[in-house]
Amino acid sequence: MHINQPTFELTFNIKKTVTTSLKTRLTNEPYSLFLLTAVLLFMLSFLMWGQSLDLHIHDSYFIISKNYFVWAISLIFFLVWGLYKLTDKILWTKKLIWLHVLTTIFVLIFFAIIKVWHDKVMPTIKTTDVISLQKVFEDQKREQIIALTISILFIVGQLSFFVNLVGGLFKRRL
Repeated sequence: MHINQPTFELTFNIKKTVTTSLKTRLTNEPYSLFLLTAVLLFMLSFLMWGQSLDLHIHDSYFIISKNYFVWAISLIFFLVWGLYKLTDKILWTKKLIWLHVLTTIFVLIFFAIIKVWHDKVMPTIKTTDVISLQKVFEDQKREQIIALTISILFIVGQLSFFVNLVGGLFKRRL
């Protein structure tokens, strides 16, 4: 029995075409990363089934399923992708699109892995340790600097979309 080689070549060509198509789409439409991220997050949410997110805000304690949290973020990314699809012809420059997409996804990844890096950057204080007020203030100041930096980065990224939209509208008028 003879096995034909074209089956392997066909499979390889399909993979090459899909990869090339994805690269072309991402260079021409960087906002497609929002759709890709939304789909990946939605699929990832099923791996977190049964896990919860505990939030303590003032005197209230909220327990939210991580699935709902990830689904909400996924929905937001899908809506942002749809907004970009609607305004693609109006936008000013691709550099601002890249700035918006990358800062938004970076902040998402940052908050998604906060539990992993937090204990490495800010070691937890054990009850057997002698706690100095100076150490507590230093830890709070470090956390505030990190939170402020990430917040500023996120705001700049979000403003880049509006600058891109307004710049594109003015460019079309002139």
